[in-house]
Amino acid sequence: DQRYKLLVQENLLGLMREFCRSAKQCETGGILIGKYSADSTTAIITEVSPPPSDSRSSNSWFHRGNRGLRQLLEKRWRGAERLFYLGEWHYHPLFVPEPSIQDQQQMEAISHDPSYHCSEPILIIVTVRSDLMKQTDKEIYPYIFPSGESMIKMQKC
Repeated sequence: DQRYKLLVQENLLGLMREFCRSAKQCETGGILIGKYSADSTTAIITEVSPPPSDSRSSNSWFHRGNRGLRQLLEKRWRGAERLFYLGEWHYHPLFVPEPSIQDQQQMEAISHDPSYHCSEPILIIVTVRSDLMKQTDKEIYPYIFPSGESMIKMQKC
């Protein structure tokens, strides 16, 4: 509906892919850090975190830990260019490009939780497309979860 725009630099997509490769067949993820454009029409992701060390996962679920995230976000907020939490990213190794029910519930909870200061969190899902049982390409699927509204699958340009 063109209300929401997202800008992610290719090097950050590459970094998420590297984190996914390291996780092998287990889900993984982290947070998205960035800012909004001057006219507030575009979320600009400037950093993706690795999975915190207290994260847990298997090939079909992921629980993102919190270790070190508060300090990271406080440091980014105090920087010359104020950056802040924009959402989450995680890896679905079984090529499921849609958020699971748990993903949706978590993102909706974040959109209502005042401690996140993020009423429209973004979720980027990274998957692996399988071609004849051979993993060939990782795909990126962005979603936004506006508080009080249904999730929106963002168009890729």
